[in-house]
Amino acid sequence: METTDTLALVSRQVRALVRRLARNPGHALIVPAVPENPPAPAGHFHTLPEIFVQMSGSTDFVLPWQRFRLRAGQTCIIPPYTPHREHFSHGKARFHYLVGMLGYDGMSWHQGVFSEADRFHSTHLVYCQLHDMHRLLGLLTEAVACGSRPRPFGPIQTRGAALLAFSALLEAIEAAGRNPPIEHPKIAFCKQYIRNHLNDTGLCVKTLARHVECSPNYLSSLFRRQTGDRITDFLNARRLERVKDLLLHSTLNISEIAQACGYADPAYMTRLFVRAFHVAPRLYRVRAAPNKS
Repeated sequence: METTDTLALVSRQVRALVRRLARNPGHALIVPAVPENPPAPAGHFHTLPEIFVQMSGSTDFVLPWQRFRLRAGQTCIIPPYTPHREHFSHGKARFHYLVGMLGYDGMSWHQGVFSEADRFHSTHLVYCQLHDMHRLLGLLTEAVACGSRPRPFGPIQTRGAALLAFSALLEAIEAAGRNPPIEHPKIAFCKQYIRNHLNDTGLCVKTLARHVECSPNYLSSLFRRQTGDRITDFLNARRLERVKDLLLHSTLNISEIAQACGYADPAYMTRLFVRAFHVAPRLYRVRAAPNKS
């Protein structure tokens, strides 16, 4: 689908969710609870919440501590630092869902469908820059936190927090639609591909160029012209952001953090971290510990 079609679909689905939440149906939203001492994240995970909107068919989610099924008409928020696997089911019905991944300056969306040959197909990523992402992230984080609170007030607080978060998201999406920043689709794809594959030690310009079907030189030039940054600088900045997140929000040791962030050599990661933040990773974690909420 074209960018405008995908964003229009996102807007319609989020608006429908806001209406369902306002009517207070408990089945419209799933926010899986996170145990008090969850296992250290391993494999593929995101450091920010991820949104799934199931339009038809169903998706079975497998988390380290629970399983659940997302049915047509339901939306779920996967908490940050939560590894998950997905299994799709559609029977005779068509399978169709939307996935929203948050960044620090906007969101990317893509659609998942099954082709007539019963093969899963994911559409190209559409990245939408949104204003006031700090507030939006805070609202979604609060909704995730409410999902782990006990009954009877936890579910009520979850719906209330989610209603506030998704109404703010709808407002931001519609504002962006009225005056959308134009970003080259190859650049938007590369940015989100990088964010989703930070643990890949082999991630490089050649890999990205192969995915967007152009030469590495052309992609490097286009990226620099559009963003003002080199691809390698953008990649390292996102990796170091994840390093900071994992130092603050996980119990992974330095070697495990390096692996989760795509650094084959923990010492090299440490040198980059010190160069960027003027403090060693271990000391950064120690200093931040008393201030963790």
